[in-house]
Amino acid sequence: MKIVIVVSDPVSGLLQYPVDLALCFLAHGHDVTVLSWTTKGQNPDLYERIQASSLNYVVEGSLRYSFSAKALLHGLAAKPPSTFELADILLTFGPLTSWQIRRYGKKHAVTLAMIAAMGHDRTSWWKPLLGAALLNQYTTHVGALCHLEIARLKHLGVKEKKVVLVHNWLDFDRLAYQTQRLASGAAVFDRLALPQQKNLIACLASFQPRKRQDLLIRAFANVADHWSDYDLVLAGGGAERLACEQLVASLGLTERVHFVGQLANDDAMSLLSVAHIVVHCSNAETFGYSMVEPLYLQKATIVTKVGIGWEMENADVAEVVPPDDLDALTAALNKVINGGDIIDLRKAKSKQFVIDNFEVNKIAQQILSLRSPA
Repeated sequence: MKIVIVVSDPVSGLLQYPVDLALCFLAHGHDVTVLSWTTKGQNPDLYERIQASSLNYVVEGSLRYSFSAKALLHGLAAKPPSTFELADILLTFGPLTSWQIRRYGKKHAVTLAMIAAMGHDRTSWWKPLLGAALLNQYTTHVGALCHLEIARLKHLGVKEKKVVLVHNWLDFDRLAYQTQRLASGAAVFDRLALPQQKNLIACLASFQPRKRQDLLIRAFANVADHWSDYDLVLAGGGAERLACEQLVASLGLTERVHFVGQLANDDAMSLLSVAHIVVHCSNAETFGYSMVEPLYLQKATIVTKVGIGWEMENADVAEVVPPDDLDALTAALNKVINGGDIIDLRKAKSKQFVIDNFEVNKIAQQILSLRSPA
């Protein structure tokens, strides 16, 4: 089977995940093409993985542009090279991308658009509406990454018959290898300039309003005096970082809250491997890799009920709280730090929950089955 997977921006660390899926399809005997806007500037590890495989690599220049008028204009001319064999399955990420590569599939190809974000920034009313129109016109299936997203996509105007639940996926062999290689005690603390004598509460997320690091800082301030052996670590970059640093200073927590910047994937896994507790407190999410990876590592985890939080609450593998609720987040920190049988039981079963629901081979088979519905 001929499969095309879009990797529209090969600089992002998150793009290891579509490559994981591409390599999975390849290992099962399918002809897989990775589609990108450039061959330059890739994440070195990602590019090496592509080069070391027999994945085809095709450049589609229109994919370079973000959701803008320029993207729409360049997408008008997007088309495959004359020698390109049209695909049976097109896997895209976002509504605009599904439109830009509309000519890469056969007449009756499956086009699955996985929606990483559509309307979450709440700054534009027209973009989600246009996104829904593109999905309705140029896809056969729209992947809702979790149960909470199904209703949201329908509310935005995506046709109900197109929406399917397709979780994001993880390559556990790669994660296990990374974890074993990186969890080497003092080296992690030294590299990230963290206090080795403290228990660490870690949050890995870009600094943007919906990620709500400010709420976590305030919750930590509420418990910091009582739990003096715990420090907070915030990893990520973005426009809200300065405001969060100023908030930390105003609360007198400069020595207890550590900003380690935007981390490469290896360093992110290093931080997760040594963290005692991991927190994700966003008020909007489609899935949340940073919510799932700590569970695989069997870390005590606190999340808000966004994205995959619904599934995590139902499986009782994490402490799940309402978004934007300082009192609930403070109580959750106290509960998880205090520990006990409930927390231990959650950690014990969390890894199997992730394996059962998000393993890359299982998701690959689910995607392949879209060509021949039961």
